[in-house]
Amino acid sequence: MLVRWLRLRLGGLYEFERKLMSLMRTASTAIAISGLLLGSTMAQAADAPARESSSVSDSEALGGSGFGFVIAGLVALGIILVISDDNGNNAPTSP
Repeated sequence: MLVRWLRLRLGGLYEFERKLMSLMRTASTAIAISGLLLGSTMAQAADAPARESSSVSDSEALGGSGFGFVIAGLVALGIILVISDDNGNNAPTSP
């Protein structure tokens, strides 16, 4: 009933959909902006224990694990394999 009234009031299906999409876009933008503003405000208003930082040794999940060296080694091995797969055929080819 409400949709039919809105269609008649706004004048046609295309015009109704265009205005409805504009309204939805405006509403979603307003919700996103208010979320950003309220989120930062609530973070600033939190109690001191809720805002404590972690110690330096606990701040990084990969600290001291050596996982970066494994990835770097795999990348270097891949580069070496690509370069060494030359087959010794440097002669030009013509179609």
